[in-house]
Amino acid sequence: MKKSILSIALTLAGICGCSSIDEENADIPPTADYGNSLLQVDAVADAAAGDFLWQAGDRIIVTDGKGNSGTYEVSAGIGTANGEFKGCAQFDAFPLYAIYPGTGTIDGMTARLAIASVQDPDSYRDSRIMIAECMEQEDGSAPQFMFSGKTVPVRLTFDFSSVSEEYSEERVSSIEISADNVNFTGDCTLDLANPSVKLEGTSNTLTYRFPSSVPLSRKIGASVEIAPCDLTSAAHVTYTVRSDRYTFIFSRKPDNVFEEGETVEIPIVFSEFTQTENDVPAEGEVKIIRELPALDLSAGGNANCYIVSQEARCSFDATVMGNGDAGILAEGNFTDWLGNPVTSSKITPVSAELLWQSPDNLVTDVTLVDGRVNFNSTGAEGNAVIAVYDSQGQIMWSWHIWLTDTPADQQYMENRYGNTWTFMDRNLGATSAVDDGNDCYGILYQWGRKDPIPGARAFNSLDEPEIFGKITEVSIVVPDASTGTISYSIRNPVTYLQRANWLMENNDWLWGNPEGYEELAISYGKTIYDPCPPGYKMPGRDAYSIFTTTGENTSDTGEHNVVTPDGTKRGYYLYYEEYGTGKMAWYPTNGSRNYQTGSLTRGSYWYYWTSAPASGTQACCLTFRNNWADVNPMYVFQRGNANTARCVRE
Repeated sequence: MKKSILSIALTLAGICGCSSIDEENADIPPTADYGNSLLQVDAVADAAAGDFLWQAGDRIIVTDGKGNSGTYEVSAGIGTANGEFKGCAQFDAFPLYAIYPGTGTIDGMTARLAIASVQDPDSYRDSRIMIAECMEQEDGSAPQFMFSGKTVPVRLTFDFSSVSEEYSEERVSSIEISADNVNFTGDCTLDLANPSVKLEGTSNTLTYRFPSSVPLSRKIGASVEIAPCDLTSAAHVTYTVRSDRYTFIFSRKPDNVFEEGETVEIPIVFSEFTQTENDVPAEGEVKIIRELPALDLSAGGNANCYIVSQEARCSFDATVMGNGDAGILAEGNFTDWLGNPVTSSKITPVSAELLWQSPDNLVTDVTLVDGRVNFNSTGAEGNAVIAVYDSQGQIMWSWHIWLTDTPADQQYMENRYGNTWTFMDRNLGATSAVDDGNDCYGILYQWGRKDPIPGARAFNSLDEPEIFGKITEVSIVVPDASTGTISYSIRNPVTYLQRANWLMENNDWLWGNPEGYEELAISYGKTIYDPCPPGYKMPGRDAYSIFTTTGENTSDTGEHNVVTPDGTKRGYYLYYEEYGTGKMAWYPTNGSRNYQTGSLTRGSYWYYWTSAPASGTQACCLTFRNNWADVNPMYVFQRGNANTARCVRE
């Protein structure tokens, strides 16, 4: 066993603000009654110190163990084994003690230091701990300190040369060492009176971080410092390599006990390990995990709909209904899932579940942890609904997960009523903004409800869409006093309520624009029942008025500000920057669910909802008539119809 040894000469010199020394006694070492000052430390690295060379900023602490100590910083010999340190301290008597690094603290005969649990190329040597003791000299020469290393330098290498092409472009950001119940880093103490006692760590993990990512295709090296330890006694010793998209967990115990002062080599060669799917790899195995980026969907605000545009591990705050307290309108008579008046948007769910998705395999691994819903998105496109439950197993709230590329904004020109609206480029729930088949249709909403109802998946189709999950079909209920309520609609988000107005008692406040039929303003509020994602809300009554040059309903095709592709009646292109020319937005003819039957219908009209109620059981909407003559941006129809929606900027 080798030990790292440093030979240090301590020389008395000058005053430098400390007690004076007369010339006659300049060569006398410190004694109990000398009152002299130690101003310079000459440190010489012995051959046994290996690659340890002094660096700028290195410091050591010298103490007499009786409350007197001083810190000395390297001033010459940087980059060599011969260093000169400057400082200024007074000591009462021998013996003297010294420790490296100089970032520790001294309390009597106890030195408190730390082996960092996070190390990198610039900081790992700061965790190398060394100690020296100097007894009183007999011949008046300078005191001599013999430093011995108390930590274990470890050289890690990882050879991934045999990995498949799937991983060859990966770049490594960190390496973690972990051992079950064996500590080798963290805070530790040294008894200066017993320098031979081994260090003991307080943590069983160490993370080495690269300052810039390292290609997996080349041999990876890392140097770390740990406390002496017996990793052979651990149940598992793992080396975790994290790259851009993968985590590799290697399990292998070393062959020998790690003794202080000796340098240890740990080579990890990928080809020597057997791949496993077990959560904890056994000795000689490697587990490879595909990592997903973490997305906090509610970081930009709470809503009833969240957009996911990539494969990711997603989460959102599930303790807030809709867009929160700002969405509770006092005059609205809003209720929660139990029918109680809503005075706060806060809820405390106990579980979460995927209700439905279309197509399948969009969302997996739904959990509720500390009030947050977590799930994995696979990167495929479509729609899903996730619900949370109370302790009685009732749905408290649900959220629409819209899996699509990020929609673009389209600012429409000022309309005839003096308002300018900024729309999404696609229907709510659509995965395309252009006329490319069925992906541009989106999903359907009964007026004032927050939850989507699946709609047709093909042009002019009357076939029920295929949905997957706990719920596999849309239920149809004719509402009565107990089911035609807000609370029932919350508890049953995939149930279509078949009635001219699904709500037994009219409520014009549900989408925040109760005066919207006559007050054509853009400043109305967004409510906890609004179905749009953060930053968006349902459009006002006049938002679609640029569909005609007059801003009114018309069957005069000369007043239409739209064109249809090839006469197929699949939908209209709207000129949204100038009448009759320029950029166009695609509005497909989606069909709806008829309030009289609850079934999918092509009907005589296609509808797009606004936030504005109309009298009785009706609300305002945009319609196209299937004779291809009528374009009606200021139409009204029954609130119980399930129609298309398109969101506008708040």
